[in-house]
Amino acid sequence: MPYGIRISGSDTTNVDYARLGLLPDYLLKRQLQPMTLLHIAKRIPAEIRAQRLLIPSDPIKNAIPVAANPSMQLLFAIWYEYIEPNGGDNDINCGLCCQRIITQFKELKPYLEHLNITNNLLNQL
Repeated sequence: MPYGIRISGSDTTNVDYARLGLLPDYLLKRQLQPMTLLHIAKRIPAEIRAQRLLIPSDPIKNAIPVAANPSMQLLFAIWYEYIEPNGGDNDINCGLCCQRIITQFKELKPYLEHLNITNNLLNQL
């Protein structure tokens, strides 16, 4: 299975590092799995999910890609704090960047809710 590296933006170049001999031995011994939406959702701490994202005012649903929007500011801050801390294009004035973040959070929302329910059940034990 080829391993992809991110070059810039959404461009992905697939390179079979194992065949090129560029992977260290410890990575060759285990199968690398692609990151799923659930893995990405798990990067956000439970407290942030419960107290900032999954609240009645629903910042994910109400965010619009404008820098002055409080929901957008919250999503933007969470995205670059937990999901993509070393992200290069973290400009809240970039409408396309903000729209991408909103879209990603809308895709993550079912997984965030699932993790919140699971966390609540574990806390009840």
